[in-house]
Amino acid sequence: MFKQWIRFAVMMISISVMVQPGWASEGESELLVKYKPGYRQSTSKANNFAIQVVENTPLSKIGVKKLKGADKKNMAQLHKDLLQDPAVQYVVVNHVRHALTVIPNDPVFTEQWALMRMRLPEAWEITRGNAEVVTAVIDTGVDMDHPDLVNRLTSGHDYVNDDDDPDDDNGHGTLAGGIIAAATDNQTQAAGVTWQGKVMPMKVLDSNGNGNDSDIAASIIDAADEGAKVINLSLGAPESSPVLQDAINYAYGKGVVIVAASGNHDTYDLEKFVFYPAACDHVIAVGAIESNNEIGYYSNYGFGMDVVAPGSNITGLSHDGDMKQGSGTSFASPHVAGLAALLLGYDTSLTPDQTEAYITNSTTDLGDPGWDEYYGYGLVDAYTALHTLQLDKPGMLSGQIIPENGYGMEAIDLRLDGMDVLQNLDDSGYFTIENIQEGVHHLEISKPGFVTKKLEVHVGLGHTIDLGEIDLRYGDLNGDGIIDLFDLVLLSRKLDSTSTLPDAVYDPDHDGKISLVDLTCIAWNYGK
Repeated sequence: MFKQWIRFAVMMISISVMVQPGWASEGESELLVKYKPGYRQSTSKANNFAIQVVENTPLSKIGVKKLKGADKKNMAQLHKDLLQDPAVQYVVVNHVRHALTVIPNDPVFTEQWALMRMRLPEAWEITRGNAEVVTAVIDTGVDMDHPDLVNRLTSGHDYVNDDDDPDDDNGHGTLAGGIIAAATDNQTQAAGVTWQGKVMPMKVLDSNGNGNDSDIAASIIDAADEGAKVINLSLGAPESSPVLQDAINYAYGKGVVIVAASGNHDTYDLEKFVFYPAACDHVIAVGAIESNNEIGYYSNYGFGMDVVAPGSNITGLSHDGDMKQGSGTSFASPHVAGLAALLLGYDTSLTPDQTEAYITNSTTDLGDPGWDEYYGYGLVDAYTALHTLQLDKPGMLSGQIIPENGYGMEAIDLRLDGMDVLQNLDDSGYFTIENIQEGVHHLEISKPGFVTKKLEVHVGLGHTIDLGEIDLRYGDLNGDGIIDLFDLVLLSRKLDSTSTLPDAVYDPDHDGKISLVDLTCIAWNYGK
């Protein structure tokens, strides 16, 4: 809460000096309004100005309506009237935000220095991602036919043209999406941070890299509803917006990790403070560094900064099917979003706060000790983040026990390193043993009348070892761990027994009595 109030105070001071409220920005001719709970949501004021009220959109899930009008004078007056309405929780301009990129370079460099700087090759030894983890790239769309992305995409949406074809007509989103999840280890073009994760393309920025808050907020809500686990926002502007915060709160409430670029100050020729939505609560704000580990000359900083990642001369995918280079916090942010996807791929139970903690607590400190306004908590380190998670997540053993001839699970015991871990399995025979520390362990599976199964297993940090089907052989009647002559002697004493329904282990042929056939069955296993 303290961070939030400090951030708010600094932003308000900065914005009051540099950005005059009103309708100066081109294309901003819409309002976004939210009414207080319990108040009647009147549209009479909008009707007085013949202004269209757009309802039943994804924004309705956070209680927001869009008001559209062609006459900016009327819109300004309506804005003023609604600010005085006690039923209104907030009313704000539907600001236009911009892709946070510096002029892209020609494709000169072929080495992706960012991946090495983040120690991703070491991290990939722990995990290379999970196809179930989807990252929504809310941007200019992506090249839907790019050979290094075509098999890594889920369905998305184009909010600019209101259709389901979020193809990239700018290039910004394709580069961001490729940083996260370009097909890797395929001898084609660039490597992505996550080898297995998917990208959900959400086009909210037009061919010039511009888009408004209502589309951005709607895409955040839709991405959360459609199963995205991570959202990347390589876009921003100086103005705050409760609509964006509400949408972010909605996604955060559904367990989504949200990452955003801190901003490129020279886009606006303003002081260097963290732009929105990166400055919103529940968002990981990412600044950019140069290859010398210095903060990028263009990168915004200040209160609200969380981490930095490589952002200059980033080689990646182009929307023409080729490759390109770009610089900006836009291309630092997807590196961190990709890391979040790797963490969630390793442990899908992580919450957004836990994921952020693994990222911020594992950084390399580049500025003043601890948090500072230029580098936040420091440069992200993929290997340390994943290795820390690995240490925090013990291993697990699983398997299925199958006694011979279909005997049941009664009286089966499991012992791990001499300690009882499981008794009385159900009829399926499946078992799971959790919270196993790294190292070599000894598992024993026993059942009266069966040979005790002894297994030696090596459990790695955070690994799940599936032992598959584990067969138990019947015939160890004297319980010495092997089928031997003494077992045959014990069984022979029961020949011609008149008792009915004897213990199943003595009746392999299931005829209800001990017979020569049973002795033969046991003898068949003798010495095996």
